[in-house]
Amino acid sequence: MGLRNIKLCSVVIASALSCASLVDVSCKASAGIIPYSGIGPHEYQFPVSGDMPRKEDAKLKAQVLALLEHHDTAFSAHDLRGVMKTYMSGSEILLMGTAPGEVYRGKEGVEEAYSEYFTNFDKGALSFNYNRVFAGSKHDIAWFAAEGTVKIMVKDELKVIGFNLSGTLSKQKGEWRFITRHFSLKNSTTKHEEEI
Repeated sequence: MGLRNIKLCSVVIASALSCASLVDVSCKASAGIIPYSGIGPHEYQFPVSGDMPRKEDAKLKAQVLALLEHHDTAFSAHDLRGVMKTYMSGSEILLMGTAPGEVYRGKEGVEEAYSEYFTNFDKGALSFNYNRVFAGSKHDIAWFAAEGTVKIMVKDELKVIGFNLSGTLSKQKGEWRFITRHFSLKNSTTKHEEEI
């Protein structure tokens, strides 16, 4: 094979490898695995696919907020039955907390977690406020994410704890119910009663 043919082969192989590499990068980027080259190394651009939940409207947000408030009212009242009514029936439910190991699966696991949480505060001592709620749905499945604060009175001190909350929902008998909930707590601040 002559020198000219070797150079031509090298160019063809290099071009083929470059195309294959670009296709691989493009496929990974489309799957949300790697960042696109035009943005910073820590900024990932996830594609919007027709298969992903996209419907986000005021009605859905209102329904999600109502479900969150129903849960929070029952939770503050130590009403385990009321809390569990906010979850879908069946063994697929899951609750995940902030710390490692805080993963509770199935009805019995979730009930056990809430029963333990109730020992940490007096009945009626909690009040929740949501700063932002996001939600989207596709068919009978929805997702939500929320940010807010919970206030708890301990003796003469009011503690304000920030939290993030997210999860998935399923429609049962026309009503949204939690399949999964994941919460993470932020730093708390303390105020004395005279400051309130």
